[in-house]
Amino acid sequence: MRITSALSKIGLAAAILLTVDQGFAQDLPPIRSLPLADAKVNGGPENAEGNVWLHWSADHQLGYVQGWADGSYWGYFDACTQAQIIAPSLPQLEDECMVHIPTSHLTSQEYSAKVTEFYAKYPEDRALPIRRVLRKFLEAGMTSDGVHRWLNELITSVQRSFAK
Repeated sequence: MRITSALSKIGLAAAILLTVDQGFAQDLPPIRSLPLADAKVNGGPENAEGNVWLHWSADHQLGYVQGWADGSYWGYFDACTQAQIIAPSLPQLEDECMVHIPTSHLTSQEYSAKVTEFYAKYPEDRALPIRRVLRKFLEAGMTSDGVHRWLNELITSVQRSFAK
């Protein structure tokens, strides 16, 4: 009896969440197609990275940002080190490469908040991968409006090149 009662409560909660989720999705504009190979949404709009991000807890979002920042730094660092090993005749190669490692201007919490703001303010851009949004926010002074403008300019540029 308790199991049946618990299952029916779980079922009711799932139905309520599904209804709320569907209502939320219906209020959003459609996701626009972006001219980026990694911005394709497979499996429906609910799988767009912006939707996934907005459904994560703040802790999960923060963990993503911290992992992305750490992975980006060490990936770049390792690539610079490998470049020096491969080209030992260029003694300054590693140092010159390291100068180009992107630097953070904000805390992980601030980056997380900016990503949330972007996806909430521009739901039509939810197909833009989280890592691309974060990469744009590494540019000093970049705002949600700036990322959206960059996307608009990119789309316009691609459309012009196809029109020729």
